[in-house]
Amino acid sequence: MNETKRQKQVSRLLREEISDIFKRLGLNILEGGMITITSVQLTPDLLEARIYLSVFNIPDKARILELVREKKHEIKRQLAARVRNQLRRIPETDYFLDETLDYVFKMEELFKKIRLEEGHEPEGSSFASRYFIARKSTQAINIISWVTVSAIAVGAAALIIVLSVFNGFQELVQSLYSSFYPQLKISPAQGKTMLMTDAQLRAVRTLPGLAGLCGILQEKALLRYGEGRTIAVLMGVDRGFSLVTGVKGRLDQGVFGLGTPDTPECVVGAGIQDNLGINIHKGIYPLTAYVPRRDAPETASPGDALNAGNLIPSGVFAIQQDFDNTYVITNIGFVRRLAGLSPGALSSIYLSIRDPSAMDASAARLRVLMGKNFLVQTRFQQNQTLYQVMQTEKWVVFAILSFIMAIAAFNLIGSLYMLVIDKATDISILRAMGATGGLIRRIFLVEGVLIALVGALIGGTIALVVCWLQQKFGIVGLQGNSFIIDSYPVSMHLQDFLLVLATIILIALVASLYPAGRASAQQINLKGP
Repeated sequence: MNETKRQKQVSRLLREEISDIFKRLGLNILEGGMITITSVQLTPDLLEARIYLSVFNIPDKARILELVREKKHEIKRQLAARVRNQLRRIPETDYFLDETLDYVFKMEELFKKIRLEEGHEPEGSSFASRYFIARKSTQAINIISWVTVSAIAVGAAALIIVLSVFNGFQELVQSLYSSFYPQLKISPAQGKTMLMTDAQLRAVRTLPGLAGLCGILQEKALLRYGEGRTIAVLMGVDRGFSLVTGVKGRLDQGVFGLGTPDTPECVVGAGIQDNLGINIHKGIYPLTAYVPRRDAPETASPGDALNAGNLIPSGVFAIQQDFDNTYVITNIGFVRRLAGLSPGALSSIYLSIRDPSAMDASAARLRVLMGKNFLVQTRFQQNQTLYQVMQTEKWVVFAILSFIMAIAAFNLIGSLYMLVIDKATDISILRAMGATGGLIRRIFLVEGVLIALVGALIGGTIALVVCWLQQKFGIVGLQGNSFIIDSYPVSMHLQDFLLVLATIILIALVASLYPAGRASAQQINLKGP
């Protein structure tokens, strides 16, 4: 049965609030893994809510679910405190596992089922290449060799595809966050606002390669539109905002208008538009913002304790849920007046530079210019935890898959050892002709490398084709309706291909050492079997 509009609105509200409660209770990151709320399903009477959790990188998901369920009364208590003004009754909640985002783990389980039969890796030699392509005396050795090539190809393809999917998600998140966060940000080391002297502003404007600068002032406000109310952050900006962020390019409706301090316009997030039912094309009501007065006495009535101002919605941006549900961008002069702040008051300064690779150097220069009273952050430092978690996830999964491949490769030592037995007569002839133990060892090391290289090249080609098809046609889609994309994002990097190749060669080389050593130690025996 299709959800009603009210069900969807309440579901979005509960998902947002419970996600924030999870963060505050430390339930979003447990045991090195991540827990996210993928969806909230409500009964038509809004009295029961099924909350679906995605558990990533935690083996015992059932135990994590029980842990969350043990906390559900505390979660509900905090939820009631947050939404009591928006819902007449707080629904009964229960939690369930959502398996739709376990793509990486499915690939890992698939890879575990593959039975690698061989893995080696040395140098190049005509003997090794002839042994690789020539028919062996026992057909089973030929079969095992090509099974090994196939296994390495599948492993290489799996590694590259997984890394490419992680790259895709990382670049997607970075593109979304880079649309809102600036390359460089100056904020007060303590407190919410700051005042900068003319000399400091002039020093900032002399930054080499500076492309744009924008003053920012943020204040929390209660918004009212008709009968709708919500809490949001008023972000006052000046006309340089479009030079330091990409919000203007993320407009979903209308135009990017700020207006003037006397007749302010605003651009609202898509989540706020949905919550309040704002229609920017047929504005029946003004958007009214209420901000606490700083000089209001404690005995003041609610009406006297708040400053109010009307805004005209001119556009709607859609970037990412955290931004869409939080921010209203408007004229900085209007926010200063509404908050009762002095003309030069700022929460932060956003800057952009022409050369992104000089971001760290520019930040270091600004720290020297601004001193200890100001905090200078790059885009990475503004979201350091997020980026570090994403990188950690990527390399942990890579290490797991590589470890599985290593175990499988070591189990294939017997395959190369069978080749040594098959070529015992050839080895004896070479030794009789004066070949050294080092030469014999290199022949079989190179044999192992050839098997690994062929498997890696086939796997790389498979991964290249699969990733291209996914980019072009979105073959593997994302389940659910809470994503801004329809299919898994993929981004191929040359360094990932090289890293997988180097990993496979290293594993095969180690696996080939013992059989090659046994071959080099074999004594001359021309009697034959």
